[in-house]
Amino acid sequence: RQLADLYLMASKRFFRGTRWRGFSLHAGADYLGARLTDLHSDEAFTKNFLMPFAGIEIWIAPKVKLMGEFEWTPSFKEDNPKEKIDSVWMTIGGVRYFLTNFITIDIGVKYREDFDSIADANVESRIAVSIPTHLIYKE
Repeated sequence: RQLADLYLMASKRFFRGTRWRGFSLHAGADYLGARLTDLHSDEAFTKNFLMPFAGIEIWIAPKVKLMGEFEWTPSFKEDNPKEKIDSVWMTIGGVRYFLTNFITIDIGVKYREDFDSIADANVESRIAVSIPTHLIYKE
C-alpha cells in the first residue's frame, strides 16, 4: 500500500487572557492519495480524496486542554483491496497533558462511521516529544 497525505489548516485562538488561556478552533482540508496493490494479482487500485476537517482545543487548566476533532478518513481492507476504497467520517475526543513545554501525553476516544456499535470505539494514547529547533539558533 502507498498513502500520501497533504493538508492545509487554519487556526484561530479566542479569549486568551491572564487567568484563562481560552480556546482555539481549527479547520482545513486534507488531500490524501491511496494506492493499494493486490498481492495475488499485482493489480493496483488508486483513489484520491479531498476531505475537510475541524477541531477545537479548550484550556481547562494551566497544563491541560480538552480536544475534539471531526474529519473524514479513507476506509479500505488491506487483505482485499478489490473492495471499494471509500471515505468515512471519524470523531476523536480527548485530553492533552503537558509534562513540560516539549513533552505531552494524550489520551482520547476515537469513533468511526464504519464501526458497528459504540463498543467498537478505540481508546488511544500517546506520548509526544517535540524538539524546539527554534531555540537552537537563538542569539
